Amino acid sequence: MDSALEKLSETVRDAGRSKRALRLCGGGTKDFYGQALEGEVLDTRGHNGIVTYEPSELVITARCGAKLSEIEATMRERGQMLAFEPPHFGENATLGGAVAAGLSGPRRQAAGALRDFVLGVKIMDGRGEVLGFGGQVMKNVAGYDVSRLMAGSLGTLGIILEVSLKALPLPVAEATLRLELPEGKAIDTLNKCGGKPLPISASAWNGGELGVRISGAAAAVKAAREKIGGQLLDAAQAERFWTGIREQTDRFFRNDAPLWRISVPSTMPPLKLQGEQMIEWGGALRWLFSHADARTVRETAKRAGGHATLFRGGDKGILMQTALADFIRDTPEGREADAILRKCVHCGFCTATCPTYLLLGDENDGPRGRIYLMKQALEGREITDKTRLHLDRCLTCRACETTCPSGVQYGRLLDIGRKLVEEKTARPAWENFKRRAVAEILPRRSLFALLLRLGRLLRPLLPSRLAEKVPASSPAAGAWPAPRHARKMLALAGCVQPALSPDINAAAARVLDRIGISLIEAKGAGCCGALRFHLNYQEEGLDDMRALMDAWWPHVEAGAEVIVMTASGCGVTVREYGHLLERDPRYAEKAARISAMTRDIGEVIAAEFDRLEPSLEKSGERIAFHPPCTLQHGQNIKGVTERLLARAGFDLAPVPDAHLCCGSAGTYSLLQPELAEQLKRNKLSALASSGPKEILTANIGCLAHLQSGTELPVRHWIVVLEERLKEMSF
Repeated sequence: MDSALEKLSETVRDAGRSKRALRLCGGGTKDFYGQALEGEVLDTRGHNGIVTYEPSELVITARCGAKLSEIEATMRERGQMLAFEPPHFGENATLGGAVAAGLSGPRRQAAGALRDFVLGVKIMDGRGEVLGFGGQVMKNVAGYDVSRLMAGSLGTLGIILEVSLKALPLPVAEATLRLELPEGKAIDTLNKCGGKPLPISASAWNGGELGVRISGAAAAVKAAREKIGGQLLDAAQAERFWTGIREQTDRFFRNDAPLWRISVPSTMPPLKLQGEQMIEWGGALRWLFSHADARTVRETAKRAGGHATLFRGGDKGILMQTALADFIRDTPEGREADAILRKCVHCGFCTATCPTYLLLGDENDGPRGRIYLMKQALEGREITDKTRLHLDRCLTCRACETTCPSGVQYGRLLDIGRKLVEEKTARPAWENFKRRAVAEILPRRSLFALLLRLGRLLRPLLPSRLAEKVPASSPAAGAWPAPRHARKMLALAGCVQPALSPDINAAAARVLDRIGISLIEAKGAGCCGALRFHLNYQEEGLDDMRALMDAWWPHVEAGAEVIVMTASGCGVTVREYGHLLERDPRYAEKAARISAMTRDIGEVIAAEFDRLEPSLEKSGERIAFHPPCTLQHGQNIKGVTERLLARAGFDLAPVPDAHLCCGSAGTYSLLQPELAEQLKRNKLSALASSGPKEILTANIGCLAHLQSGTELPVRHWIVVLEERLKEMSF
């Protein structure tokens, strides 16, 4: 990796560690386009130059920082061009910016769009790693669609480092004709000409004048001139005209109103919209300068069978249009929901990683469909039992957040939407009873332990589906080291973990003791609040959070370094205390501090692993690791535990679809048992596919859920790691 790439990689890795947003920038000539700009600028111009250019192969490969003007000048010397005529919008335009914007110029109607010319790319992902897709030949199929996907991605999918593009020869002859025609007649003429074998390479109508460019062999151009008619422009006039269209320097573009780009079928009659219009691409592209309401423009385009994009000016923060109802619009929740909704570009990437959409195939059982359902509810439209059903089916796994290129905070929107839907609909009595029982029993550690013991006694008499949820026994905790070290950390015992698997926190305490850290459980510390909060008893959940902070606070003030989470389901919630309680004057400051102190046990061990490694007995045992959704998506902790286990000598079996949920999802396996069972079977099949001796995970809910469906041992990874430590007495 050269120095420029290494610098980019380190910046990306550092931003990932500190969770800073980056804004990719080349020449900055297209900063006006797309969503409102946010984040720290990452300048890509240092990675520049043409890598290879093979005129005989019609392929050019260049780096992201290479100037478009230099690329096109080099190609022109060899009689070739970028046939999609990418707009520059300034002398500093770069190839990376052109591909990221995905914009094409006047010749697009004949030659195709920019994406059609992308043969291969190299990109840098969010981990600072360089990935390659496609190649440098037109018949290459490896990663071909991924390469094209980068066109128009606006930097959301990765840094475009290098691009291979198809080149085409410059036309032998070219002519531009001008015809005086009204708008409707111009559209008819363009479509009639489009249905004939005429070498039309560009067209543009505005203000009663239609410009048509014909390109190709001299004889073909001459014949087309005679058929189309009109006034022939000299070469200099034609160059100025098409450059003005391509670079938006034509007099039409000297307008202060918002500029809309409207794509419609080419045969569509004139659009009845207020403002000044230009027509390109044989009638398929309509430019509109207008102060008309955004909804009016978009709905007009939709009725015409197309869509409208705000190209310049206006409110760039508005991607999804919203009109929240009066009852919620000016509330804190309403403002937050509105901001989240407006980030969604309805691209649908999220559906590919949504477990319930993949199972059911229903748009309303995927994130995009649920977002629209919540939007309708927030706008005051009818909320039905069906709306509630689709929201109930959501696992809140947040895989969609990992996938989303626009940063939509789906999980937080779901909290707001579910609360509203719960208030506006009436559940059947049996559903209410089940949810209330779960909310009353599980957070009460002693009550849950008592009922678990009772369940074990009655296990032979229970229905099979219920019996499999009751483990026959719990592992012994073992000795807990005395708090003998100066360095101290807090641990959350949790609700069900002490009864189901008391060995987890005890093992964590013994491992940390080896490092020189004493792990302490605060007396009186109860539920983290996640359970009741996500059952829509949100105020009760917030009360649980406040009570837990009160129990922890003396230890925090006494100098506890970190709050260690051995259950990632609790960890993701505690890390959000700062946000969930930011409007509570008594607890806001405490909540922010608690969130900042919270670490997953994997993060803690990773930071201290060099001190632990000499004590490990490395066995090479083959294991499969299941990263809980609350770890990899909720907390965005990916690969940390896997790397630890590999360093500890374990042989990690590859697991297909590791990003998908196992179906546990807090109380989901109790309230949506059919879907949870399908997801469990799928996950266990994937985990067992490479023949591991046992399955490791990082969350008690996943552990218990998976263990109920397999004979393979399912354990917390910290317990297994502790077993590999050489004997030492406490």
